[in-house]
Amino acid sequence: MSIFRFSTQADHLDIENLFKKVRSSVSSSALFNWPDKQIQEELLRSHFFIHVSSSQVIQAFIAHRVSGDVVEIMALGTDPYLRQSGMMKALLLDFVQKNSNKGFQVTLEVHEQNQPAISLYLKCGFREVHRRQSYYIDGASALVMTYLS
Repeated sequence: MSIFRFSTQADHLDIENLFKKVRSSVSSSALFNWPDKQIQEELLRSHFFIHVSSSQVIQAFIAHRVSGDVVEIMALGTDPYLRQSGMMKALLLDFVQKNSNKGFQVTLEVHEQNQPAISLYLKCGFREVHRRQSYYIDGASALVMTYLS
């Protein structure tokens, strides 16, 4: 049985390790180029909604920050060996439902060439609301997407 929950301080080392595992599995650094220091800072500044296996292994995460009535997803990742399993879709759907039911607007940014992520976000009810031109180091734009129930 899988569990979706918010992380605790005790989860941070496991989340950091998963973050690094996700980073090393991404084919283009333009899609996920966070250095170790940025990952460690994110652990201090963000909240994490996680997928935990029945054996208590963190298999996926959503890093997010709350500002007023907006929840901004900063990063998300799934254990590379578990991609395409539907795990992130289930986690993301649960996350946006919990937050939208509380009156929060959920937003994120994604590299315009990250088609697997964009496809997932569209399936989960996100829509493009803005485009930040030349946002990434490779000159690509960032799509700003918002969950619309």
